[in-house]
Amino acid sequence: MIAGTWLASELQTQFRTRDGGILDCLITAEVIELDDGNCVLPLVKNITDRVAAEKAMRQSEERFQTLIENGSDVILVLSETGNITYASPSAQSVMGYLPEDVIGTSAFELVHPDDLPQVLGSFGRTLQGVNEPEPNRVPGFAQGWDLASPGGHERQNQRRL
Repeated sequence: MIAGTWLASELQTQFRTRDGGILDCLITAEVIELDDGNCVLPLVKNITDRVAAEKAMRQSEERFQTLIENGSDVILVLSETGNITYASPSAQSVMGYLPEDVIGTSAFELVHPDDLPQVLGSFGRTLQGVNEPEPNRVPGFAQGWDLASPGGHERQNQRRL
């Protein structure tokens, strides 16, 4: 008869298989109280696929972060209200703004006034799941307005629009 159980420990480790392969495993050991004494019940779960997926995700995130932080394109992350929650470092070299200067402000303040109705409409459609990148003008670094195109299209160097 079992009198009670409790979790004794949990450990992530690796095991070598008979053919020399490596398995990532999670060992959970439970102490089980029996009438005639305690025993330990170790449970070994193969988590090799999960560990590989986590590693791939970390590498992908690191690659993405490197691209964002070292790329020449300005990347902004906006809230549903259009406030900037992230600005890539290139905001300074392209638009003259430090990222920390624009975070928390409305992205619509950076759009040329003539383009604002079009941008607001496009933003609203994007929130509804319709993605139609449209070029618009944004402040250029000390040189008037630049034509910018969302969605990764090549930036056109049209100054003083």
